[in-house]
Amino acid sequence: MRDGRPPSSLDSPGIGGPSAVVPIIIANAVVFLLQILANGELGSLFGISSATSWQAWRVVTHLFTHDSFLMLLLNMWIFWTLGRPLERRLGVGKLLIVYATGGLTGMVCGMVVGHGGSMLVGAGGAVGGVVVAAAVVEATATVQLPSLTLPIRSFVAVVCVVEFFICVMIDGFSQLAQFLGGAVGGFAGLRWIGTFPGRRRRAARNEPIRTGADPAADDDLDPILDKIGRTGIDSLTAEERSTLEEARNRLMK
Repeated sequence: MRDGRPPSSLDSPGIGGPSAVVPIIIANAVVFLLQILANGELGSLFGISSATSWQAWRVVTHLFTHDSFLMLLLNMWIFWTLGRPLERRLGVGKLLIVYATGGLTGMVCGMVVGHGGSMLVGAGGAVGGVVVAAAVVEATATVQLPSLTLPIRSFVAVVCVVEFFICVMIDGFSQLAQFLGGAVGGFAGLRWIGTFPGRRRRAARNEPIRTGADPAADDDLDPILDKIGRTGIDSLTAEERSTLEEARNRLMK
């Protein structure tokens, strides 16, 4: 507990180790800075359109491009808020898959709506994928903002409304199509990598019952799992973490 409030599963970067969140944010910031230094000309080098899609590097570089400082700040704040806990749950590799699938499906949708002629910047689609993935994987979690705590799905709803108005009023419908296409891509990415709550629940129902289990150990585990569901894994005490680790080792045998 920090500052007198219960911890949230979306309120810390999680357990230490390799991370892709900060490098992705740095990559987005560096690409945008290069665009400014080149008076926007690098947008034509890093972005993508139907006429330049044969240049393979653009498929990757456009995932880190923005067309305004406002969108850079908004998207990177959203990615920082949701990407850290999502990475903690999925791991670095799966987070990168979600980011990439969101960006690529957003690219396709942006080209369709924009009729393929305009130069697309694709970080919005990638972030859209992360937004939906976090809402699915961390469905019961909360987001701690400076003045209030929101359920993650409420936070995602606010994000989508803000993105809608900014895209429609400033960036145009092709950018909105990228964000929404990215959201679909993030959902598809979860299905592809097998990290989907419904699939895990079905697998658990179909798993044969193990014999020789210790009922007392299960009784100790249930309150811990309930606590994780309410306040996140960061709220566990050292003793509760030890009990959880022992249960995991029993299941691995």
